[in-house]
Parts: sequence; C-alpha cells; structure tokens
Amino acid sequence: FVPSGVPIYVLPLVVAIEIISFLSRPISHSVRLFANMLAGHITLKVFAGFIIMLLGAGGAYGVLSILPLAMATALTALEFLVAFLQAYVFAMLTCMYLNDALHPGHFGRVIFGFAVTEARGIFALLIAFLLLFT
Repeated sequence: FVPSGVPIYVLPLVVAIEIISFLSRPISHSVRLFANMLAGHITLKVFAGFIIMLLGAGGAYGVLSILPLAMATALTALEFLVAFLQAYVFAMLTCMYLNDALHPGHFGRVIFGFAVTEARGIFALLIAFLLLFT
C-alpha cells in the first residue's frame, strides 16, 4: 500500500488513505449503479402514474394519455442507453481497480492530485455523461 519515495513520517497517513481507497471502490460502484437504476425506475413509475390518472379521468383526458405513454417509451430507450453506459464504465473501472490491486507498485504519475488510474476513471465517467447528455 505504500508508493516508493514516501517519507517515513507520512507513512501511516498514506497507508490509511490507500486502505480507505481500496475499500471505497466497491462501495462507489454499488452506489453509482443503485442510484442510476433507482432514478430510472422512479421516473418510469411517475409517467406510468400519469397514464393511469389520465385514462381514469376519462373523456378528453384519455386522449392526452398518449403523451406520457410516448414519454415512458422514450425513457425506456434512455434506460437501455444508461444500462449499456453503466456496464461499460463498470467494466472499465473494475479492470483498472483490479490492475491496481494486482500490481500495487505501479502507481504512475500524479495528475492534479489524482493517481493516473483514478484520473482515467474520472475521465471515463465524464465521457459517459457527455455521451448521455449531448
């Protein structure tokens, strides 16, 4: 857990930071996946509720139920896109984290306070968000 060249007086702090870093990675994976799934399901349930309410109101409101139905269909397509992006990001970050775990001595350079692998992970997330929202 210790990179080469760390002064001895900083050693306990670096070891604690590295242990927290290795333990927090699976938690961050789980939270990211859970939040995306939960947000998509809640949004779909809201639009499904709109459809039921408009159909239950009857009359001209029943015709308006086509709009939330189209939106729910579009959101389902967006859910598939998010699922594929999450699978890609999850696989990439898992590979990077496994590489770090198997080769602990190769810490690489530091970019803006982040290790290279974490900078790559943040970059992958940034690309995923840009692809999602553009």
